[in-house]
Amino acid sequence: MNLFCRNTAFSIFCLLFVASCSSVYQYGPGHLGGESRVLVTPASHDSLRSGFFLGSRLYLNNGDGYNQGESCRFGELSFHHGLSRKFLSFASGVNAFGGSYDVRKFELERGWKRFYGLQASSQIALNIPLGTNFDWRILGLKAGFTLEDGDLYRFRLKYRDYPDFNEYSEGKLIGHAGTYSELMARVREYRFGMSFCNAVLFGREKGLGLASSLGGFLGYRNFTAQYQFTAATQQGSNHSLGLVYRMK
Repeated sequence: MNLFCRNTAFSIFCLLFVASCSSVYQYGPGHLGGESRVLVTPASHDSLRSGFFLGSRLYLNNGDGYNQGESCRFGELSFHHGLSRKFLSFASGVNAFGGSYDVRKFELERGWKRFYGLQASSQIALNIPLGTNFDWRILGLKAGFTLEDGDLYRFRLKYRDYPDFNEYSEGKLIGHAGTYSELMARVREYRFGMSFCNAVLFGREKGLGLASSLGGFLGYRNFTAQYQFTAATQQGSNHSLGLVYRMK
């Protein structure tokens, strides 16, 4: 556990350091951090080890966007299916999101730029049961894509040839693939745990950097509350809060 925490802190420190060395004007999609989110799945020893989940989440970055002092805020609604077996967990789903990004550094066109889109992702993990109350998803793989449109995308297209303007992604579609691990405990009707994820982002013509997240969750019966901190090489960092409901 100590090694897990040290590796997590070192990864986030490196991401924030690299982000501080970005181009003069750095802009990209507004959906910051969703690529490294780990989907909720049942415990392997749950009486119902398969189910459908509805969720909502709010993201805030508090002035640490593509350029220092720029803020982003958005929300999403999600739906996914999750299942767990003794040595395996799996989840797959979609979400719709929308929000605004506040352009401050680029003097020619400042202000809030709206964006919206869809994201789809899947994940699978090798699980190690630890007694009758703990699951350790020791090695997980996840992949998916994000499709985004709106004022922020059109702003990037408009100034893509401006001197020192570095458009993070040249298209509306961004893919992601990565690894994650998760430690979960279930005691009676309560669930709690933490997760760590690294996701590589890529566009039509190039790699787009790395996003890492550290999250925690607390569940009771059909509800699970989530918190996540995400840092990325190009996108800055953000915090998110979510609530997931397991359908009968």
